Amino acid sequence: MLPELVKGEWPPREKLSHQSVSYEHPAKRTDEHCSLCEHYISSMEPRCQHVKSPILAGDWCERYELKQ
Repeated sequence: MLPELVKGEWPPREKLSHQSVSYEHPAKRTDEHCSLCEHYISSMEPRCQHVKSPILAGDWCERYELKQ
């Protein structure tokens, strides 16, 4: 069963690939990583509003935007 989409989340088929956003596992930047990003969705299966899963809290991509 797919998780319910949250506000601003793209449908899975429209999400961007890891390659297209220069996804880093693990993040090379110590002060920028998914768990601090505006687009990160913390849940039992963490995910991103715009990038295909899997997404890990300690990773990074070029769509990173510091959570407000």
